[in-house]
Amino acid sequence: MRIAIPISGDWIAPVFDEATRLLIVDIGPGRRPEQSELPTFVRPPDQRAAELESLGVDMLVCDGISDRLARFIRARGIEVRVSLKRAVTDLMSFLADEHSLNDWQPAVTM
Repeated sequence: MRIAIPISGDWIAPVFDEATRLLIVDIGPGRRPEQSELPTFVRPPDQRAAELESLGVDMLVCDGISDRLARFIRARGIEVRVSLKRAVTDLMSFLADEHSLNDWQPAVTM
């Protein structure tokens, strides 16, 4: 599974719509998460969603997102999860222990 996490410093970025950096995390059974960071640009929602799709993202984990952008992303088959005020290192430690994102709290599927 490939997860995109907008980041701001050491934290999940407050609003995906305005984020300028993405952490891409590849996870799978029996292996440690692999991650890479890349710049992203503020664009119209359809282009932002297309960017995630072109990166092969299965799930977006963010701190906040506009309803309009979330709709565009979900329309491309990408799950959107909102995780409130978490440090990226907390999430990476959680994934490294092979936990499911379904157990990541607090989180809401949009």
